[in-house]
Amino acid sequence: MYETYIFDCKKIFALSDGALTAAAAQNAENLGISGDALAAFIARALIEDENFFSLAAECGRGHGTAAKVAERDVAAVRAFYLEKKNLPLISRYTAGRESRSLAAERVKRLACAISKSDGAEGLTADLIAEYERGGAGEIGMYAAFTYADGRLVPERDFAPKTLSDLVGYDEQKRALVANTEALISGLRANNVLLYGDAGTGKSTSVKALSPYFGGEKLKIVELRRKDLGRVSELFEVLKGRAAKFILFLDDLSFEADEVEYKQFKALIDGGLGARPDNVLLYATSNRAHLVRESLSDRDGQSIDIHRADTVEEKLSLSSRFGLTIFYPSPAQAEYLEIVHGLARRHGIDMPEKELDMLALRWATAGHKRSGRTAEQFIRSLILGYTE
Repeated sequence: MYETYIFDCKKIFALSDGALTAAAAQNAENLGISGDALAAFIARALIEDENFFSLAAECGRGHGTAAKVAERDVAAVRAFYLEKKNLPLISRYTAGRESRSLAAERVKRLACAISKSDGAEGLTADLIAEYERGGAGEIGMYAAFTYADGRLVPERDFAPKTLSDLVGYDEQKRALVANTEALISGLRANNVLLYGDAGTGKSTSVKALSPYFGGEKLKIVELRRKDLGRVSELFEVLKGRAAKFILFLDDLSFEADEVEYKQFKALIDGGLGARPDNVLLYATSNRAHLVRESLSDRDGQSIDIHRADTVEEKLSLSSRFGLTIFYPSPAQAEYLEIVHGLARRHGIDMPEKELDMLALRWATAGHKRSGRTAEQFIRSLILGYTE
């Protein structure tokens, strides 16, 4: 009865009423969406459908003849929805939890258009607008991914802190935001190395770029070191997409006898395939020189007759980043400023001298002064086990 040319909707049309009810309810529950569960189920299927039309539409090319063919498909989908929309249990579904994730917001927006549409032409326009706003496929549905074993795996529960949550480091955050803004604007931007002591907020800063710019425009893709050799495959997936992507390598370092640093060097220099214009590399490290030197690199016992060149190659790896941002451990006054800011945020009412004394004691009892240490201290106050 229903037929589509572009969208893969046959699996939806073939569902019995019982199976359709179960699938729509499960989708609404998984996404955290209340309301018209059938419209949400259909909306998700349309958003996640990667085809020549949806991929063209996300780049602003969803018009012309392709749009007319898509309109025919949308008419079939709409007719199916109108026939099934009054199925019991899902017409006014109440989810066990409400979510404001990127996926939930996008699905709710298109579901509203489906339930209120008065014709295929208007609904097709709404669908094109949704693709242009947020993209198609899983890439469009989620703000963060892990690249693992050659495939993008969405981080469905990605909920990073915001830049305002990170107290201090204003100059560092400004530099990071300005570089990322250039990427999003289509200007030339730099690969970035953020280095400094553990707990200073390097990883937090990178992940916080997603809520700052919005997950529809910017995607964070965490890249594992063991997958560096497959990054050219990832480039093929990301190039030509409307979103901008940050390939994120966290806590990056190499031992002296490891050769993966050469793969990493090739990634920065373009030797693993041309990096698409919509992709940048951001890495964090606890040290400026990413390759740990061994004593044999420097003493006279090295059998490498080009020892000086080898040492220079390793030490120059970090210099290949266009932008290097240093996150120092805070001085005592800066550490206490972070503690005061977190205490205010969590409603902790304590005399400042007592708060400072406890915070400094906490920092010297096996901890370094850092934003992470300050958070751990505040958490200990909330839980009541700091003396």
